[in-house]
Parts: sequence; structure tokens; C-alpha cells
Amino acid sequence: MKRDRGRAATRVLSPRASRPATAYLAECLWAGVTEADIAEADARARSATRSSATHYSGALFVPRDDVVFFFFEGPSLSAVQRAAKRARIPSDRILETRRWGQER
Repeated sequence: MKRDRGRAATRVLSPRASRPATAYLAECLWAGVTEADIAEADARARSATRSSATHYSGALFVPRDDVVFFFFEGPSLSAVQRAAKRARIPSDRILETRRWGQER
């Protein structure tokens, strides 16, 4: 497991590679977003990561706040940023994440 500032980072095996990947989320403060908008962005993200080392695993919508979180795994922040850009995900920032309690 990678160590970063004393905390354990989430590391997973990339579905398309045998090397570890890190989990990231793209945070989108998206005023007026609709479920149709999210469905279109979801399809673009799946397409943008289909033949790359970056994997897209879905989105979470917080309707009250007009916030959408898109979840990725990839070999680096820059790889995920490139995939999100190809998918035209309107992210305000992309962050490395750590999860607990998730079964694989």
C-alpha cells in the first residue's frame, strides 16, 4: 500500500493492467444539472476510459446541492484528468480518495 503523509492510500488493481491504480473523484458543482445531463456524462466517461488504464466506476448525484461526483481509478492524477477532459466532465477539481468498509 502506498503511504502518503502517514495515511494509507486506496490502491486497487486496474482492470486493464496488472499495476496498482489509485481511486479518484471528480467533483462537479453543476448548477441546474439534470439526470439526463448526468446520464450523458456517464456514457461519455465510460467511452473515454474504455481502452485506457483509467477506469470509470459511476457517479453520485446530490440533488439538493447540484453536486455530482464521478468516480475513477487510474495510475495517476494526470491520467484521470485526461480521461475526464476527454469525457467533457465539468469538474471543478479531481481528488485522490480513500475508502473504508467497501467489499471487493
